[in-house]
Amino acid sequence: MNNENLRILIKQVAVELPLGVPPVATPCLFSLTLETDIAGPFLGDTDDLHITIDYSRIVRHILQVLPGQGPFADAATVAEAVLAYVETFDDRITGQHLRMQAGHLELERNWRRGT
Repeated sequence: MNNENLRILIKQVAVELPLGVPPVATPCLFSLTLETDIAGPFLGDTDDLHITIDYSRIVRHILQVLPGQGPFADAATVAEAVLAYVETFDDRITGQHLRMQAGHLELERNWRRGT
């Protein structure tokens, strides 16, 4: 039995984004861990929509919307754009850890609601 709050893992979302000056199509890979205030225990499958977050919308945002928001000056700017989107996505998300690879560069960012 797990009495912790729901944690959502989004792994290896790949997209090409225009990075740099001048912008160059750069392969980017995103992985996120989202912390929520949705309390457990979580036992088996459930149809309770109150304990779900439509994280596929976050994936679609990265794949479909983010490329149109560029060009981006650098990978840090992209990471901040993703963090800002998730921050406003659902009030039940209380924190996030973002790991991003852009070409050969890797970076990590954290955000926690209220800090």
